[in-house]
Amino acid sequence: MCEGNAAATKGGSAVRSPGETVYFNVGESKGTVNSFLEEQQFNFPVIIDAAGKVTGVYKVSALPTTFIIDPSGNVSRVITGEISEMDLLLRWIHEAK
Repeated sequence: MCEGNAAATKGGSAVRSPGETVYFNVGESKGTVNSFLEEQQFNFPVIIDAAGKVTGVYKVSALPTTFIIDPSGNVSRVITGEISEMDLLLRWIHEAK
């Protein structure tokens, strides 16, 4: 889990959109992830992908990677690397509507 992206969207408060924010963690144990979430007081869903199966399906080559998925379930944009501009992320999310 990218701490920068997680902090930027903490509790979903930074990203106001009709969608849902779900984080995937790759390669860390459930205990490590849960400790981090509790420590940082984050309250968003995290799917643990310890074996890297999801990253394989979506062909993720670097972390963090953000997928914006449109209402039909299609991937409309893939962003590799930390997102530093929330306004840009919001624009991409709204373009996917």
